[in-house]
Amino acid sequence: MNNKFKNLCGGCLRSLRLSGPVRVTQEQLVQRLFNMGFNIDRTAISRIENQQRPVTDIEFVAICVALGVDHSKAIAHRDIMLYFNRLLETTELKVAET
Repeated sequence: MNNKFKNLCGGCLRSLRLSGPVRVTQEQLVQRLFNMGFNIDRTAISRIENQQRPVTDIEFVAICVALGVDHSKAIAHRDIMLYFNRLLETTELKVAET
């Protein structure tokens, strides 16, 4: 398995930040998150977007809220699904049918 990336959602969050319903700079996103009670600096946002830093589920939801995006729709973003499908193809990991 390729551990090159620290998260699956970084590219999606960058895309949503730049072209989503609320287009903001990284600094503006930092300020929005700070106003919500999250202390995530611009360097951390950059590292998340570049998949160099893990992002917690709470941070993911907070970033989505700050960007005006439904987190359940963001997780289904095509970039995440493409990476996840490639990951499945290269491992023995199988998704259980429900």
